[in-house]
Amino acid sequence: NMNIKEALIDRVICHHFSSDATKCIVNNVEMNLQDENQEILKEFFLKPFANKKNEYMFSHHIDVKYNVAYQIILDMFQGADFVRSSVDLYKHLQAISTSPTIKDGDIFVVKVEDVLIGNTYYEGIGVVKIETKKEFIETTINSQGEFQINIKRGFPANKIDKACLVIFAEYTPKVFIVDNSKDTKFWKDDFLGILPCDNSYNNSHSIIEVFTDFICNLRE
Repeated sequence: NMNIKEALIDRVICHHFSSDATKCIVNNVEMNLQDENQEILKEFFLKPFANKKNEYMFSHHIDVKYNVAYQIILDMFQGADFVRSSVDLYKHLQAISTSPTIKDGDIFVVKVEDVLIGNTYYEGIGVVKIETKKEFIETTINSQGEFQINIKRGFPANKIDKACLVIFAEYTPKVFIVDNSKDTKFWKDDFLGILPCDNSYNNSHSIIEVFTDFICNLRE
């Protein structure tokens, strides 16, 4: 299992995607991270992956080197400029977002350190798309010592719409995903280009799905 207790959110940048090109925002400045916010950032960017057991790998019908997301993320891991690479990922997402059903949203690109899997610490790159903001109440105290209420809009940690976390393991990157949309093809196939890894958990899960479908068909 993935252990994020000692993990560190090292770098974060955010872009905004919109089907209306005039509303798209490409950011060229990283967010300023403060140490006291680390636990909140981990709750937001890493906790959704903590219990994910399905592992995926990058693929391409000719050669994985032609997989755009794979190549950009690999270059980031090997030292390419973080901001420029995040813009490349955003542009790749924008280029494949041609369906009218794809929603506007903020795109976070995150660099992570010290994710523990088994007995080994790994680095990772996360890409998170959030499409729905929620209202929340913030209380503050003014200079007279009086409480004030401010209504703000933001992202709840448990409302991530689509996300991936790429862990740079010894031989090939491991990909973990969150996809709470109905159109899984967009995120898994078009943007990431991933296939399930050939491991025991994935194989068992596939067998269970086959038997479930078989039993449901018998009942019909």
